[in-house]
Amino acid sequence: MKLLTKITAISILTLSVFGIAKANSVVVPTDNYITSTLCAAAAQGNKAKLAREMKQAHLSKDFVTEEVKCNDLRFITFVEQYGNEVAEINGYVTNGKYRKEQKSSI
Repeated sequence: MKLLTKITAISILTLSVFGIAKANSVVVPTDNYITSTLCAAAAQGNKAKLAREMKQAHLSKDFVTEEVKCNDLRFITFVEQYGNEVAEINGYVTNGKYRKEQKSSI
């Protein structure tokens, strides 16, 4: 029973550390370009801010997915690597067509 308790405690501690590490990663734009703002909002998983910024800049979802680059990465790839809500954000900008196994073809 003591072994089971130790294993459970170690598992919980390990998962907590990974959760904290993921939650502390923040992408902050270093300039005032709209693309930087879009990339930061997407990486933070803030769909509302992303939608608002796209609307204010009169940018379509297609334009964002095809033309916007974040740190020299395509928008979808950047969100996959640095984003907090990958499926939600990429699903939004691709109108629900995003699937992780399609990442290289989008």
